[in-house]
Amino acid sequence: MTVPFATLRSQHPTLRYLGHSIERRGTEVKVTFHLRLDPSIDFNPTLTFNAPGVSDERLDPFLFNLGMVETISYWKASCPPKVLIENRSLSEEQTSWWHDLFIHGLGEFFFQNDIDPSDPKLLTIESNKSAQPSQKPHTQREPRAGELILAAGGKDSSLSLELLKTFAPSVRREALILNPTRSSTESVRIAGYAPPITVTRTIDKNLLSLNANGYLNGHTPFSAYLAFLGAMIADIRGLGSVIVSNEQSANEGNATFHGLTVNHQYSKGLRFERRFREYAARELPGCASYYSLIRPLFDLQVSALFARMGEAHLLSFRSCNVGQREDRWCGECPKCAFVGLTLAPFISVQKHHDIFGTNLFSRSEIIHCVEELTGVRDHKPFECVGTVSESRDALVLTLDRFSTEKLECLKGLSEVALALSARGHLPSLDQARATLRAWSDDHELPTPYATALRAIVEAGAR
Repeated sequence: MTVPFATLRSQHPTLRYLGHSIERRGTEVKVTFHLRLDPSIDFNPTLTFNAPGVSDERLDPFLFNLGMVETISYWKASCPPKVLIENRSLSEEQTSWWHDLFIHGLGEFFFQNDIDPSDPKLLTIESNKSAQPSQKPHTQREPRAGELILAAGGKDSSLSLELLKTFAPSVRREALILNPTRSSTESVRIAGYAPPITVTRTIDKNLLSLNANGYLNGHTPFSAYLAFLGAMIADIRGLGSVIVSNEQSANEGNATFHGLTVNHQYSKGLRFERRFREYAARELPGCASYYSLIRPLFDLQVSALFARMGEAHLLSFRSCNVGQREDRWCGECPKCAFVGLTLAPFISVQKHHDIFGTNLFSRSEIIHCVEELTGVRDHKPFECVGTVSESRDALVLTLDRFSTEKLECLKGLSEVALALSARGHLPSLDQARATLRAWSDDHELPTPYATALRAIVEAGAR
């Protein structure tokens, strides 16, 4: 049973970020972040990575900010009115930036727990004005070169790994994986890269215990953590760019709640990307550039390009969060439904079955999710899925493929299409195909990469 919001806030008035400590064993660094939920609950999440020859002083600015992202996960358990940064003095700009990330990054959490994010008393962030200011990295004399690519084992980062090899073959590149899985390490190997840099992050068991006992839980802006982690690892490795794989689809929200656009993918969206770049330029001067390689594309276009990458990637990748620990597709969730729907127009029915291990579209759970994805019912699922519009496009393209190849037109998908058509929401086949040629100039890609990516999109659309 969930403990009432007001009760939790009265019992726990402050979350304190006390700082971090470092243990070293050879080249391995284990960082423990120290947080305290008043009056007496301590949290000590950890981060373990390799940093040969890198001093604590050089790591400090990055670790401080990683600890700030950690506070979000532990604050949401009871939503105390105040977060107190005891080990640093934050500027007004920093304080405002972090407050904004709490509110926008926890939009889904507020929605699901019926908490008003517009309440000015919801959260105050304070820092210790007598403590030292947040440290900035020392400007490095050696030039930065090369790219750090964040890999997760899904189609998006796998596509980026492959594209970058063709864009500039001679550039030095390394892949980074947080908490490695079979699919993430395999995606790097299949793409022909050296073994990835691996980092381990642990959640404090006290938080899991609180959640089990009725404290609040929900989605956090995980990609914000990856952004700061990527900046630190790039600094350690002397690399000039951190490249992620977030589509323009991630910009679309799921719902509006008390005036706030609630977006499950907020920290994958362009707003966060640009705010992070601005923050890093000011607070982490000289750090690696951060951008998404596939920002100009819709997720449907990513699926179309990924489908051309060969059987090894197609059979290896995993995107299902439900089945992630077991390295499987659950075959029931919105993510399975969306990935299955956007791949279906571009691969054979047999290959589709080989990937998911079942006939996805014969399952009532998947059809229910397709209804949500296309706007037939409820709001767009709180998952890393594409826009409602491109889900409709994918439906039309899938049904067209079934028809062209004289395959069985599954009843469930046809009924979704009929429901959309009755409301005037079903796109034409020409409209759906036009999405495959779409391009957004609203991105942060270097010009040569934008030009190369656009040429691939245009060539594939012909």
